[in-house]
Amino acid sequence: MQAPAALVALFNDDQVSVVQGDGAFNVGGGAAWQHSVSQWALVTSSHQATVVSDTTLDPRFASHPLVCEEPFIRFYAAAPLVSAAGARLGTLCFLDTQPRQLDAGQALILSNMADMVVRHVEQDKALQQRMAQNAELRRIHKQMHDIVDCFEWCCVVLDTSTPDWTIMYANAAWNKVTGSDRNEVLGRPLASVLEVPGAAPLPGPAHIASVAAGQESKTLLAKLHATAVAWAPASLTEWAMAA
Repeated sequence: MQAPAALVALFNDDQVSVVQGDGAFNVGGGAAWQHSVSQWALVTSSHQATVVSDTTLDPRFASHPLVCEEPFIRFYAAAPLVSAAGARLGTLCFLDTQPRQLDAGQALILSNMADMVVRHVEQDKALQQRMAQNAELRRIHKQMHDIVDCFEWCCVVLDTSTPDWTIMYANAAWNKVTGSDRNEVLGRPLASVLEVPGAAPLPGPAHIASVAAGQESKTLLAKLHATAVAWAPASLTEWAMAA
């Protein structure tokens, strides 16, 4: 664009925020500039680009302090930042202290750059949402673990999305009941830790069907697999699994 200044302004319900500015004169902060952006970026609600070749000849801009005084802006071009859902996120603006025209090639560049900014903004928002969701999941998991650690009997959390039902968590009672550190079984398949003598490896078809249906599934007289850990196997009188 070869303009001496550019900025990205994002909108919300009651204000316009300059999130990125660059150029030969100040476009990044100050109450006067923030106010001017609020006026100029909202000149039109159209999704079409706004181009003012000479601000002194446009009644919307001619009396504005940044036109009449430093930095004496004469040219203004802004492409709206429109989300995939059609919401107006903000504006990509280019400014100059000299009157100028915007040819077809430059207009296309302005539009393409606006599309790039929109993709970046939407990706950033999606990332922030995922981070917030992950933080909430971590909080819920910690709360659940704190509660389950108070139980006197062994409890483990299994990842039933894996074919072998990987052990994701074991509560503090595991150490007392088995005499071993619960961290030794984390990430291991269920069948490598527990077995039912004379039966198929866990999880069996009945367990898979029950848990898939959201029902409890019980196995009596399961024991720790002989090769599971470096300590002697212990017997568990009852092993229950529930979704």
